[in-house]
Amino acid sequence: MTIIPFHGSKYPPHRYAVTAKGNTGEITLYGVIGDPYDGISAAQFMTDLRKLDGASVINIHINSPGGIVSEGRAIFNRLKSHAARKIVHVDSEASSIAALIAMAGDEIRMLEGSVMLVHRAWGVAIGNANQLRDRIRDLETIDQAQVETFTRRTGMKPDAVLSLMDEDRYMSAEEAVRLKFADVSFTGMKAAALSVDRSALGLPELPAARPNLTRLEARTRMEAVMTTQKIKPARGAR
Repeated sequence: MTIIPFHGSKYPPHRYAVTAKGNTGEITLYGVIGDPYDGISAAQFMTDLRKLDGASVINIHINSPGGIVSEGRAIFNRLKSHAARKIVHVDSEASSIAALIAMAGDEIRMLEGSVMLVHRAWGVAIGNANQLRDRIRDLETIDQAQVETFTRRTGMKPDAVLSLMDEDRYMSAEEAVRLKFADVSFTGMKAAALSVDRSALGLPELPAARPNLTRLEARTRMEAVMTTQKIKPARGAR
């Protein structure tokens, strides 16, 4: 997979930021994961995470529809291995690979009205029968890796996790807590969901009652990425 390096100056701090204050760190992930045009890249994240080497607590705020699997998995692994206590706040949405990133938290908090979505890897494939079978195997491998992570976090059986992924629907904060994808839900504070082209990410539409916050719009260009950067969708589009 070829990814154009992301430069933090291109991404507004209200959508992506890593800051430290004393022994406490704060990470804002408000956008598409890994989109080289307008996304939060693993390479930039890993560079910025060094600012928090001395942190004992890191608060991670997520409002993301997901993005590229390999980028999100790298972010998850780096967060998971950090020595600090990690508190994830799902401010409005943690979908697809963003839900996996959330699993890096030692504690996962869902705000009022927030949602989480786990689903099978999604992509577009073109080729002969052998190439298509290869893409299917790739997708199944990605699915299995996701199932293993979610199983460890929730204690659910793998088949139950896979069944939930097959449903391809948004879990409410209360359901996420009940299924142990999160630890606690909070009321009294709401954040609006990102306005993105969800069909380009293979996601269902959010419930109509949920507001869109256009100033935080993360313009996804997954189809353009697939074409111009020759990314294998089966390995990355999610």
